[in-house]
Amino acid sequence: MSMITHRAGSVARLFAAASVGAVTFLVAGLAGCAPDAERPGMAVSTTDAMLLESLDWELNGSRIIACCCGTPCPCRLNKAPTNCHGCDNSTAVHIDRGQIDGVRMDGLDWIIVGRVFGQDPTLNWHYVYVSEQARAEQMAALEKFFTMSMAAIEMKKDHLTGSGLGMRRVPIRWDESSDGREWSAEVPGVLVIQTRSIIVPGQKEAVRSTGIFDDYGNSFTHADTLEHTLNDREIDRKWNLKGRQANQAHFAITDEIAGKGGMGWGCWSANAKLGGDSQYGEQLIGHD
Repeated sequence: MSMITHRAGSVARLFAAASVGAVTFLVAGLAGCAPDAERPGMAVSTTDAMLLESLDWELNGSRIIACCCGTPCPCRLNKAPTNCHGCDNSTAVHIDRGQIDGVRMDGLDWIIVGRVFGQDPTLNWHYVYVSEQARAEQMAALEKFFTMSMAAIEMKKDHLTGSGLGMRRVPIRWDESSDGREWSAEVPGVLVIQTRSIIVPGQKEAVRSTGIFDDYGNSFTHADTLEHTLNDREIDRKWNLKGRQANQAHFAITDEIAGKGGMGWGCWSANAKLGGDSQYGEQLIGHD
């Protein structure tokens, strides 16, 4: 299948600005993080975030996040990543049903790859793959949604999203096993993400975390990474992160839920430039 690269126009501007990885989608959760005078890094504008409440939207679906950190994901707990260079990650999203501003988004897939939360935020970056099946009206609705979302993280975007390298339309495959444990997403010839939920010995249910940073709520299921490979010559990025941490989540979210707060990454402040005192994993074991 052909891959069509888009370098100009509103669609390209959208994905050049879109957030990445665990901050991919609902930065709307910023509305739940009030300014903190004693910790400047925690302060965020709630005014722009509240704009999303005026946009009517409802999305139901699933998402996979896989990265280079060990399990559990430290960033979820407002800690610095395992590696000083930051968190190399992929976020794959599948929408079962929903709408943004009256436009149906049923069946839409996208994957964002990148590096965020680095000790040096100038090295952070992101890139977007969007399903070749996306229609023009869906892209326009996403542009409106992401534009409003991004306005709220202006002071933290270098940490949470980094530089946008662009986007392109590609075939995307999404799959969930019949038992619900194995989830995968793939851009054929470019990116493969395969995960399986973790069930520890003696237990019947998969391991879950709640009360954490997440764009799609505040909980997820922990997973093993069976495969996580990127080899994209067009953006000159590649990795093999098999065996690192991953997590899975179903979501049912709306503008009303987002407006109540408790979602998103707006309160992340682990980097020293944001007033945080968390050490990166490498620093904890004496490797700066």
